[in-house]
Amino acid sequence: MKAASFMWLLILFAINIRIEILALSFVFGTRQANKYWLKTEKLNVMMENAKFKELEQEIQSLKIQNSALKSALDFEKSENKQQHQSLLAAKETAEANEAHLRTLLRTIPDLIWLKDEEGIYLHLNTRFEEFFGAEESQILGKTDYDFVAKNLGDFFRENDKKAMLAGKPTKNEELIRFASDGHEEFLETIKTPIFDKNGKLIGILGIGRNITERIQMEKELLHLNADKDRFMQILAHDLRSPFTALLGFSELLLSNLRNYSLEDIESQLLIIRNTSKKTFHLLEDILLWSKSQSGKLPFNPQKHDFSLVCQEIIEEKLNQALLKNISITLSQSDPVTVFSDKSMLSTILRNLLSNAIKFTPQNGSISIQCETNGDMATIIVSDDGVGISADIQAKIWDFSNPFTTKGTEKEHGSGFGLSLCKEFVEKHGGKIWVESKHSKGSDFKFTMPLS
Repeated sequence: MKAASFMWLLILFAINIRIEILALSFVFGTRQANKYWLKTEKLNVMMENAKFKELEQEIQSLKIQNSALKSALDFEKSENKQQHQSLLAAKETAEANEAHLRTLLRTIPDLIWLKDEEGIYLHLNTRFEEFFGAEESQILGKTDYDFVAKNLGDFFRENDKKAMLAGKPTKNEELIRFASDGHEEFLETIKTPIFDKNGKLIGILGIGRNITERIQMEKELLHLNADKDRFMQILAHDLRSPFTALLGFSELLLSNLRNYSLEDIESQLLIIRNTSKKTFHLLEDILLWSKSQSGKLPFNPQKHDFSLVCQEIIEEKLNQALLKNISITLSQSDPVTVFSDKSMLSTILRNLLSNAIKFTPQNGSISIQCETNGDMATIIVSDDGVGISADIQAKIWDFSNPFTTKGTEKEHGSGFGLSLCKEFVEKHGGKIWVESKHSKGSDFKFTMPLS
C-alpha cells in the first residue's frame, strides 16, 4: 500500500516537472529546458524501478499464495484419496458381511422369514423355500394365501396379528406339510414384531424350529410313564392277590393238617399249586416284557417246525383245558417252517391258548391252524367261547390302558398277555388281530415270516 502511494507521488511529480520544462523552454529557451529533461529522465528511471519493485512484490506474493494453494490442494487430494480408499474398504467389508449373513441365513436349519405389517414377504431363507415349494423370487411380494389353503393362511395371519398386538415375541406349535416333498414336521414358531427407530411397527420376523423329535420323545415318555404305572399296578394287585391266596391256604392247611383228610389236603395243595403256576407265568411275562422294553431281551430268530413248537404249548396247557373238558386240536396238512425266536413264539401261543381256555365254556373246543401266504405264515387260534364285542376289540392290545374280564369260570387275568403278544409279533415284522362277535367265539390271528 505504501509502495503504491509512493509511485503515485512520483507520477504526479513527473507530470509537474514536464509542465515546468515546457514553461521554461517557452520562457528561458532550450538549454535551460534540457536540464529539466535530464531530471525528467531520472524521474522516469525511478518510476520504472518503483514499478518493477512493486511487480516483484506482487509476483512474490502470488508465488506464496500459489504455493499455499498448491499445498492445500495436495492435502485435500490426499485426504480425498484416503477417504475414497476408506469408503472402498468399508464397502467391501459391508458386502462381505452381507454375503456371510446371507450364507448363514440360507444354510441355517430353521425356517426364517420376514413380512411387513400387511403380511407380505420381504425376506426368507432356503428352508422356507422348501415349505412353500417355491424360490425366494417367486415368494417375495406375496402372502401366505398365495401358497397355502385359506384355513392355514388364516391361522398364520392370526398368529402374526397376536404378536404385533402384544408388541413382543409370541410362541406357538404347529404341524406343517412341506410342499417340496410332502413330509410333515412339528414346528415351534416364534414371531417377533419389528419396529423402526421411532417405534413404528414395520414388520414381523418369524423363526420356525423343527421339534418333531422332541414331540415324539414326549409321547414316548408319556407312554413309558403309563407303562411304569401299569407295571406298578400289576406288582401291587395282580401279584399281591395270588400271594395273599397262597399265604391263606398254606396257613389254613398248616393249622388243620392233623384234622384234614387226605382228600382235603390234596384239594388245598391243588389250589396252592395252580395259583403258584399262574403267578409264576404272570411274573415271567412281566419280566419278558420289561426286558423287551429295555432292549435286553435276546432276539434270535431261527428256523423252527411250527407243529413241534405248538405241540409243546398244547401239552403244557392240557391240564388247564381238561378242568373244563375242552378239546384242543392242531390242524396242519403240510409241515410249516417259520423263522422266529422260539421263546417269543412260545410266549405268543401260550397266551393265546390260555385266553381261549379262559373264555371257552365247559365241553368247548379250541383249534390251532397254520396257513402259508407268500413269504408269511398265518397262525389262527380259534375257540367257540363267549366272543368279543367290537367296542372291546380295540382295547385289548393297549398295555397302557389294559382291559380284562373274568372267564367263564370266573378266572382272573391281568390284561397283560395280549399286549406282550403284540410286542413279540411286531418284533418279527408280523401283525396280530382278532375276528370275533359276541357269543360267537373268536379267531385270533397273527403272522410270522417263513424260513
